[in-house]
Amino acid sequence: MGEDCSEENFWLQIPYFCGHHPACTIPGNEWALQEAKRNLYRHYLVVGITEDFDSFLSVLETILPRFYRGARLIGAQNRIVRRTARKIPPLPETRKQLEASKIYRMEREFYDFARAKFQTIKYKIQNNLLHPGEKIIYQNLVPKTL
Repeated sequence: MGEDCSEENFWLQIPYFCGHHPACTIPGNEWALQEAKRNLYRHYLVVGITEDFDSFLSVLETILPRFYRGARLIGAQNRIVRRTARKIPPLPETRKQLEASKIYRMEREFYDFARAKFQTIKYKIQNNLLHPGEKIIYQNLVPKTL
């Protein structure tokens, strides 16, 4: 793998959501991962995922209509901007090396955690379990382990 694929370069989401504590910047720090998860649940109403960006805009329109009315329309108009011109997938052996990395696995765990929270909110909206204008109550979304 090249220099741009070094493990330290993958330590991105966790320190961002972890905060300013010095331990947040240490790649592979388990405490930082747990703190990032806690912060995501305590301080963020919703965090979207890029591969489901249209759903993210839809969720924002539903839970914060005053600020995001029409967001899906704007998102659709700018869809071309979010495309990669020439996407080259990694070789299978490169992917295997990445997936073996502790830092990659931690970042993936955090991503899956954030994605699950987003999917829960999206599900509630799509199934009329969360109505427009209804306040999202964090403790209803937070797992008991946090």
